[in-house]
Amino acid sequence: MEKTIEDKKFIGKVIFYAGIIGLTIQLVGCGSIPNAFLSLRPTFQETESSWPTLSTNVGRAVIYWPAFQDQGVILAPDSINLTIDNEKSLKTSIASGTFVFADLSPGSHVFGIKRPGLFWKKTLLSVTVPSAEITYVKICNNGWNLIYDLQVTSDAEARKSLKGLRHEYKRPLPLSDQKGARPIM
Repeated sequence: MEKTIEDKKFIGKVIFYAGIIGLTIQLVGCGSIPNAFLSLRPTFQETESSWPTLSTNVGRAVIYWPAFQDQGVILAPDSINLTIDNEKSLKTSIASGTFVFADLSPGSHVFGIKRPGLFWKKTLLSVTVPSAEITYVKICNNGWNLIYDLQVTSDAEARKSLKGLRHEYKRPLPLSDQKGARPIM
């Protein structure tokens, strides 16, 4: 049976519209499902009001990823692996638009980020965490080329970015106390 021009046009339209529907589901569906879970997580303000008081022998590091928030762009959530001092209890994945915090001994600590996969290199930053103070570490997107970096930020800059971010975990606890808990991504 030979296909007519009408049959070929019909098949072309079916393929075209199936592609549009698939693209729509990918762009809307994949972004909205994690965002729905994310909306159940505590905000920075809720977390800050309930986190443990710092003692003189502990410093706190807040690690946050505003993603493309600075450019006013909202994308489907992405995730990146985070390590502190390469300790198992201080490893997690962190989604764009979220933050975590860790209570650490005062002194120098090595923070590392790496995108999942074989071909991404790990970015490291040595940070001095002072006793009884909060240090803010930002995961930065260096444009659309998917290069990520870490930088220590001021309290004012961090608070401005953290205003719209959610905690990576349901319970607003330090990273080392999240035993058995699952991050959003």
